[in-house]
Amino acid sequence: MNAATIWKTPGETGGSNFIGCTRTEKRKFTRRHRRELLTPIEIEVVRALAVKSKGAPGPDGYTWKRLKNNTKAEELASFFNLWLLCGRLPTMICEGRTTLVPKVVGTKDPSEFRPVTVCSVFTRLFHSILGSRLERLLPISQRQKGFRKGDGIFLNSLTLQRCIADAKANRKNLRVAFIDLRKAFDSVGHDALWTSCRKLGVPEHFIKYCHNFYRNSSTRIVLDEKLSQPIRSRRGIKQGDPMSVHLFNAVVDYCTDKLRKDIGFTFGDEKLQFLAFADDLVNLSEDCAGLRVNCNLVAEQFSLAGLKANPAKCATLNIKVLRGTWVCDDRPFLEIAGTKVTVLSVVDTYKYLGVQIGSMNLGTNPTKSLESAVKKLSKAPLKPQQRLFLLRTFVIPKFTMHSFCHLQQVKC
Repeated sequence: MNAATIWKTPGETGGSNFIGCTRTEKRKFTRRHRRELLTPIEIEVVRALAVKSKGAPGPDGYTWKRLKNNTKAEELASFFNLWLLCGRLPTMICEGRTTLVPKVVGTKDPSEFRPVTVCSVFTRLFHSILGSRLERLLPISQRQKGFRKGDGIFLNSLTLQRCIADAKANRKNLRVAFIDLRKAFDSVGHDALWTSCRKLGVPEHFIKYCHNFYRNSSTRIVLDEKLSQPIRSRRGIKQGDPMSVHLFNAVVDYCTDKLRKDIGFTFGDEKLQFLAFADDLVNLSEDCAGLRVNCNLVAEQFSLAGLKANPAKCATLNIKVLRGTWVCDDRPFLEIAGTKVTVLSVVDTYKYLGVQIGSMNLGTNPTKSLESAVKKLSKAPLKPQQRLFLLRTFVIPKFTMHSFCHLQQVKC
């Protein structure tokens, strides 16, 4: 049975046990949420234009500068409201251009190219407004930190570090599974997107708009200054589209909602089943059997949505109490897709959201990495102002977060 059959929408042929499942938490769109999601767009256009200033033009050649100088916010709002009312975009701005960027210089392997697709600035501006509404209104779990306001990377990595420290200090059992999904954004089924939104109570008219957008969208690959014929995608979300990432979060939320609530790790007054950052998932439990149950449950739901775990990149951590002290058991106890998952030893670490996590918190000291990054930046063939821009925009923010996490690890 394939994913399309499992994730059928109501009224279509082919029943689905997935559709009939009930959520264990009362998290759904309210009447007010539905009204806010579909309310006419007004001042949001001005705010979005103030933020959007850079980016490549789409196939229509329209740039952000031209859009701001030649189009009034009132006119754009009128167009956006018309498209939202009709439940579809004009066909001419549904097409994108895809450039294949090599991951490795000189490679000829198709799998070593990263496709980068750019669509019209009109579509990007409109979807940035819809994406902001979804981020604010979509009733997904607070454990999902991906594509949401706040420093989700820091919060999730710190929460996991605190759980490990709590287990060691208070002599508690803790089992952790790091789940890596293989090309999740490219693989998720479109039926899964609509079903997940529908189960969260997203208005049917908005789902219809999203469905029409994906059904009518196409792209042309640019290669040697030549364009391919239009290509339609039958699965995956549009990466870089500010609305689609929240649709993906809805799928992950529906899958993780199937986890058993009586299984997890007790941290303070709360029982944690999982931590999520988009497709980066961590399952927690106080016993091996419970972790296996929840990992199998979520893996099954991911499979129905077209998502597959990559056992080679998954890992587990097993901290247990033995004779009044904590030990790190490195014997394999979890299988995913018939493959035993690697277990971290007491000195091993796993790179989770850019931070090395392990039972002994022996992550890399960021000082040496910072020195290396600064040296590379100093030797790069760039102008002084370009070096300063990269230092301010990328290097300093990255190592500020890493340094703080390292200090927290030392405290733990």
